[in-house]
Amino acid sequence: MGPEESIEIYHAASPFYFPMEEKTRGIEVAYGMDEPLVTTNLHKGQPIRERYRFSGGYDENDEKEYIDFVKEIVKNGFPEGKYIIHGKAEFFTQNKDGTNQKSYKLMGDIGFSIMKW
Repeated sequence: MGPEESIEIYHAASPFYFPMEEKTRGIEVAYGMDEPLVTTNLHKGQPIRERYRFSGGYDENDEKEYIDFVKEIVKNGFPEGKYIIHGKAEFFTQNKDGTNQKSYKLMGDIGFSIMKW
């Protein structure tokens, strides 16, 4: 962040998004954003955190297995399976006058399994 105490970042509905794969079924679920541009003010030493919320969707052209899978997550949470969440943060910064735009893209994956006990 440099010497500044705070900085504005510009991003979609959230600077974070979480597309995922369910490896057992071979299903990939995109992560939708419902706002085109939002500004967030970051302060030095204060992390930005958000609670994960499932944001996948479907339409009538998707395969039945995919639609059923998304409905199951929405209704009951993640069903049994092996998952990879592709965590991403994307945003940009710019000077107050709108010049010198700089883009940032950070990525990290985490895998987990859901099993019945």
